[in-house]
Amino acid sequence: MTTSASSDISNKVPTLPRILIQSDWSLNLKSNVLPADVWLEFKVGTAGITRITQNVHGVCSIKALASNDAKSYKTSSSDNFQSADIDINHQQLRIKICDINFSHTFQGPTKSFSTTGKPEDDESNASLDPMINVPERRLSQTHLSAHPHWFDISSGGVGLTALSNGQITIWDIETGEVRRKLKGHIEDVYISRFFPSDFAVVSGGADMRVKIWSLDNDNNQIHDTTLTGHRSRITDVLALDQQRVLSASNDGSVLLWDITKNEQINKIVQLDNNCINSISLTDSSTLACGCDDGIIRIYNLNNGNMKEPINEFKVGSSVSTLCYLNDLNQLIYGTEQNVIGIYDIRQTTNAHIHSWKEQRGKLTCIVPSHDRGGILATTTDGSCFEYNRKELETMSDISEQHVCDYTGANDTIFNGKVFNNRIYSICRDGLVRVYDKHDETK
Repeated sequence: MTTSASSDISNKVPTLPRILIQSDWSLNLKSNVLPADVWLEFKVGTAGITRITQNVHGVCSIKALASNDAKSYKTSSSDNFQSADIDINHQQLRIKICDINFSHTFQGPTKSFSTTGKPEDDESNASLDPMINVPERRLSQTHLSAHPHWFDISSGGVGLTALSNGQITIWDIETGEVRRKLKGHIEDVYISRFFPSDFAVVSGGADMRVKIWSLDNDNNQIHDTTLTGHRSRITDVLALDQQRVLSASNDGSVLLWDITKNEQINKIVQLDNNCINSISLTDSSTLACGCDDGIIRIYNLNNGNMKEPINEFKVGSSVSTLCYLNDLNQLIYGTEQNVIGIYDIRQTTNAHIHSWKEQRGKLTCIVPSHDRGGILATTTDGSCFEYNRKELETMSDISEQHVCDYTGANDTIFNGKVFNNRIYSICRDGLVRVYDKHDETK
């Protein structure tokens, strides 16, 4: 085993500056409530790219259209902020700091909808709980309100949402209309993903079960199946193909299953007094595990029951999410201390490329961006933001850095997804927000 030695990276990386905007700023454009003032804030960070030494608060004034044939909304900003005019079609607002080129482009949602289903579904699902007749449990079940934990979109354009009431909803990605409900988990479903074929779903939750759901009645290969073997809640799942599924758990294990035989093939990972928060394939036989102890462990899926990593990367704080960029052979990680880092996993030494700290909440998810070389990230403070490939490659020059923020949420965003040139995110408030991807305003 090779270990990439490093101490607590989170204490050494630069903290990026950040520009914030009033989260509902774009509603003024949609509702035509103009002119309007929205608040701005600049958080300095520790990168030392500007003469500004303290956080700055300001206002961006958005003017009404000057005429019926006007092409943009005029804007002006106070203090050290500069704002670009807003294209009437794209409705993106770019804000920069006066003495540097560091900037953010803000974009509000094109639409939003709920995919949680009807409230009465909570009570109907409560009958599945074997402890419902315990008085304390019955009291806590009285006012259930389902909220999402995760969502996914199939390659064919169908959505699913994993809910806190033990259900999974299948929905139309254009309208959010729920077409089908999968019921069988007890309590929270923390993670759910489509199979590569789109005709089945794998899920895991608080009940320590992994469930397989067939969405195609004519598919004789995949059937509804419940897999048991973990000793704590399921944190991540991944369908490798039509036959094999991986599941990770808070009990420190990763199990490989044969769903056609309804049995465990082997235990890939077993860590004592540790949790595995996220898993990601880096090729067909190599698995990366983001662990609670601040280490990313790499395993060979073909090593049977050896359970020993072939490589380790120490990042110093709990790893909450992993993302593999196939085109660049890079593994991106996010931590509970708001650090994002990049490793070149082809290297056995000096694999660390770059890392930085965001002035946001805990990283909940990182996925490839629309150009496949950048990233889309979400956090617990309602952030959904994107670095494209060029921005990620030049991250070391923070003074020229540009970030695209997808706004509208004020609560935890669990994950995001890029599909058909659109950005999707799901928030604890129950809403899926949809953003049309445009070339950013310059």
